[in-house]
Amino acid sequence: MLGKKKCKTSEDKIMTTHHYAQQLRKWIASTPDKTLLAITHDRKCCDAMGAVMGFAYYAKQFGKDVTCIFARPHSQPMSERLYAEVIAPNGIMVLGEELEEKGELEKIIAQSTTLFALDTSSMQNSTYLPTILGKKQLKLYCIDHHEAGFEDIAKYPGSDIIRVEEAQSASCLITNLLRANNALPNDQETLIALYMGMYQDTIMIPPAHYSSLTTDAFAMVEARLLQESRQYITNLKSTPYPAQWQQYAKDALFYPTKNDSIVVGLGIIDNPGVVAYVADKLLAHGISTTIVMGLAEERVGTKVYRDLVASGRSNDSFASQLPTLFGTVFYIESNGRIISKGGGKITGTLASCAANIPLNPNIDVKQQWLTEVNKRKQELLDCNIPNECMTFYNGKDNGKTTI
Repeated sequence: MLGKKKCKTSEDKIMTTHHYAQQLRKWIASTPDKTLLAITHDRKCCDAMGAVMGFAYYAKQFGKDVTCIFARPHSQPMSERLYAEVIAPNGIMVLGEELEEKGELEKIIAQSTTLFALDTSSMQNSTYLPTILGKKQLKLYCIDHHEAGFEDIAKYPGSDIIRVEEAQSASCLITNLLRANNALPNDQETLIALYMGMYQDTIMIPPAHYSSLTTDAFAMVEARLLQESRQYITNLKSTPYPAQWQQYAKDALFYPTKNDSIVVGLGIIDNPGVVAYVADKLLAHGISTTIVMGLAEERVGTKVYRDLVASGRSNDSFASQLPTLFGTVFYIESNGRIISKGGGKITGTLASCAANIPLNPNIDVKQQWLTEVNKRKQELLDCNIPNECMTFYNGKDNGKTTI
C-alpha cells in the first residue's frame, strides 16, 4: 500500500478505461438475467448509491433492471437523506431483511446467474455477499476503487473484477466507464447520485490532489446538471449533523493534549458515523493525527448489530504509517488466524482510515466496551502511541476514565 506505483500517462489511462468499459458492456450483455442482482458494502454510503444508480442506468440500455441489496442504513445524515429523497423512490436498493421477511430473497437468488458487487471487493464488508454465494454458485463481477485486501473477491473462483484505485470513488469509476461507452446520463437523479458519491468520498481531499479521473468525472457530471439539481446538491451538502454528534466533538476538544496526536474513545454510541465526524472535527481544529473509536449498537428491523468502529486522520509525517497502524490494531481472531478489520488510504498528505469489528450483541455492552478499549489501548501502546495521548469515555454516562 505504501510503495510507490508507476505513474500512468493520460494515454495509458484512456486505454485502460476503454478496456474496462468494454469489459462492463460484455458482463451485462452476456448475462441472461432480466434483473441483475447486486450488492454493496453493508452501509449504503453516497458513493455506493451513486455507483448503483450509474450501474442501473447503464443496465437499462440493455433492457435490464437492477436489485441491489444492502444490510444497514448509512451512518451519515447526508447519505440517509439522499437515500430517502432520491434513491428509495426508484426501488433499486432494498434492505435485505425486508426481502428475507417476505421470502423474496431465495426467489431472487434462484432466478439469478450473476452477482455484481459495487463499491466493495471484500467478502467481509457485505453481510449478503457470503450469504448469497453460500446459497448458489453465481458468476461474480466486481467494480471497485478500493485496494485489494484480505479475503478479496478476486480470490473467489470464476470472479472478474474492475479495480481502479486511482478513481478515488466507485461513482467516479462508473462515470468514466459510462463516458467510455458513450452512455453518460442526462437523467438528473442519476447525475445527483453520481455527484454526491464522488463528493462524499473526496470530501477530505483537496482538489489539488484529485486524480485526473476524479477531475474529469466531476466535470462531466457538472456539465449535465440542471440549475435545480445544483441547488438541491447545495442544500443536501448543508444537511445538519445531530446535536449529540456536535457535543461529542466539543467534549473531545475539551481535553487538550500536549501532543499533536490524540486517541479518543467515545464509549457506547447509537450511530457509527459519529467517529468519522469527530475525527474530521479534531483534524480541522489543528490536531494533526487523530484516532476516534466507539462501540456502536444499531437496530435494523428485528436485528441488533454491535460493532467496534474507529476512524483515523493524519496530515503530518505519521500519515504514511496510519493505514498500517489501523491494520495492526483493529483485527479479529478466527480459527487461529488474525484477520485485519482496519485500513485506509493516503491521498496527497492526508491519510484517512476506518475500522469495523463485529461484536457479540448478547453480552453486557458496557463491559464489552471496557474490554475492547483495554485491548486496543495495549495494541496502540505496542505501536508506540504514548499513553498521555489517550482519552476515553467509560460508557453511556459520558464519564471519563484513564483506562
